Amino acid sequence: PDPGDGWLVHSAAGGVGSALVQLGRLAGCRVMGVVGSAHKREACLAMGADAVVVKSEQEAWDEARRFAPGGYAAIFDANGVSTLSSSYAH
Repeated sequence: PDPGDGWLVHSAAGGVGSALVQLGRLAGCRVMGVVGSAHKREACLAMGADAVVVKSEQEAWDEARRFAPGGYAAIFDANGVSTLSSSYAH
């Protein structure tokens, strides 16, 4: 990755997601985390996410486009079929 690249991390407060958030920050990337519940927002920010979208409260892709209007260098999506096709589109 290059410093300043945009990364989007689904399930960003989970085990793999939180590691990806931290790795992105260490690499100098701008990281947006996606979490399912509001109580996970602060944990994700504490791990280094620049922004967090709570998909139960906000439309995730609208927020993702606002954060990185030019798209993302990487989208990490372990959710499977529920989000994978949308991830590829972005």
